[in-house]
Amino acid sequence: MSQEALPASPPAPVVPGRNGYATASLSLAIFGFTGIPGLLGVIFGIVALVQLRRTRQAGRGFAITGIVLSVLWLAGAVFWIFDELDDPPGSYGLYALQKGDCFVEAVPTGTNATKVSCTEAHDAEVIGTVALAGDAYPGDNQVSSQAALDCNRQAVHFFDKKIAPGVYTIPQIPSERAWDHGVRTAMCLAFGSSGRLSQPVRDLIR
Repeated sequence: MSQEALPASPPAPVVPGRNGYATASLSLAIFGFTGIPGLLGVIFGIVALVQLRRTRQAGRGFAITGIVLSVLWLAGAVFWIFDELDDPPGSYGLYALQKGDCFVEAVPTGTNATKVSCTEAHDAEVIGTVALAGDAYPGDNQVSSQAALDCNRQAVHFFDKKIAPGVYTIPQIPSERAWDHGVRTAMCLAFGSSGRLSQPVRDLIR
């Protein structure tokens, strides 16, 4: 006795139209540079791809484009944030100091400094400044060479040809980023070789 053939399973229903999450992903990605829309663009794009596997709707290209564009915006935002934290515009306090000023809290790139009395504990003292010219940044080597030469001359004059014992001098040049924000000055700085200073460096000459 022959077995009757079982009826074939009905095909999965096809939902017409384009997936709404895919469309939303691409729309949000266009404005991803503002932050939150970029994050939502990634989330909506992933949701769309998951739904499209069973609904067979159109919109796969929209979803993928939305995810990729959103990720690019988010990566750019992260890079910008870290770049700003590393050297934020408007925080070049060291370059606003003058000859004879003492300061604390100067970071290695010279983007921050707090002026204090030279009779208080301080990190360094400004013994001179070097004015730099040019619109475009001339490069680290050129700026360093000019600053080192001029600062050496100013140190000789400042200490009257006799550097105070326990003191060393170095030039602090602006970074290219600082240059782009209008800083055109190199600083000639005197540090204590054994740590912080507590008096003007001229007073250390015996």
